[in-house]
Amino acid sequence: MGEFVLNIPELKMKKLGEVYIVDDDQIYTFLLTKQIGRMEFCDAIRVFGHGGEALDELEANSDHPEKLPDLILLDLNMPVCNGWQFLDRISGLALQKNIPIDIISSSVNTSEHQKATGYPGVGNFYTKPVTQQTLSKILEAVQ
Repeated sequence: MGEFVLNIPELKMKKLGEVYIVDDDQIYTFLLTKQIGRMEFCDAIRVFGHGGEALDELEANSDHPEKLPDLILLDLNMPVCNGWQFLDRISGLALQKNIPIDIISSSVNTSEHQKATGYPGVGNFYTKPVTQQTLSKILEAVQ
């Protein structure tokens, strides 16, 4: 009996321009960057070790929307400037672009999930580690 193959065209998602990953875990960000690259999720990825670094970059480019990211993937638990401080401070920036923020954290605390998604711009809360399926959901949500 012959092999039956059904070819269904994949829905091609639009690739994002630049994505910021704000997370202090270097191993995790390395793996996430590789995973995003394999998926051709975006044109560029910038990794920041804490929220303050990312906020400085956002503020420096606040008047130049073409230099701002299309998405921010944010961890909550980081030294120096954690995710909560980042969320508190980003709302005070006069950015010329609405940037969706998704939380990717090891926290399984439902009150943290609810608190985070109550911030303006925060779309979803995902628990680490993220899978390719999760990244596809993230990309679909920001299309």
